Amino acid sequence: MLKMLKMEPDERLLAVSPVNRYKVLGPGRVWLTLRQRQVIRFSVGFRAEMIYFDSVRSADNIPLNVTVQLLYRVNPELFRPDMLHRLPGLDGGGWKSIAQWHTEYVLRLLVGQLPWQSLAAEGAQARLERQLAQTVRERVKMVALEVVSAALVKVALPESLQQKFVEAQQTQLDAAARASVLQQYAEIFGPNLAQAMPLILQWELMNSIHKNNPQFLLTSGGLNLGAKMPEPATTNGQPHFPSMYQIQLPLQ
Repeated sequence: MLKMLKMEPDERLLAVSPVNRYKVLGPGRVWLTLRQRQVIRFSVGFRAEMIYFDSVRSADNIPLNVTVQLLYRVNPELFRPDMLHRLPGLDGGGWKSIAQWHTEYVLRLLVGQLPWQSLAAEGAQARLERQLAQTVRERVKMVALEVVSAALVKVALPESLQQKFVEAQQTQLDAAARASVLQQYAEIFGPNLAQAMPLILQWELMNSIHKNNPQFLLTSGGLNLGAKMPEPATTNGQPHFPSMYQIQLPLQ
């Protein structure tokens, strides 16, 4: 007596006869004889795997966290007679593990040939995705897998390293800003810049305190609006007044 089974378009059935004769059936209606038994049903539809890899080292030894979306499927046309008995194990997690392992191996190999900043260049990511998909496709077809695409969903530095780069960039910006201000002072004072520098430094100090702690200026004895002008001091017989911007900073 025959047994009839109905298979979906993206389903296949592995049947076995005596003496371990395996056969893949489907799709549509399939018939099992009395001497055949069903081993597994498995899908040949598209599978999308989101795979996360950490510490993928670039050519300049920068660790990157990379998320890859791998799109692949089982292709029955790639089945070999000697692999049919392995289909239950492959469908039980073997195909997924093999796809992930080869993707990680190829990804680390390709990224290791590129400086990390070059990944942000125009077209660089698309080229890397094509190379990744093509290379993984060649490696996994031995187990009847067909890779459709490999997309780099996210390429990022670890959070601790991101903070260091931000701090370094901020330091560069601060240095550039200070150099720009100094250039402006040089244009204003010209050859008298050296003589004006002590007053410039005091003014910049006041400006910094005003931005960060304006209450300090109001309470500082050196800036007391009700205080009398100090008596002039004498140097080499010439009277001079101490700078009104000199203030005594509090000790910690």
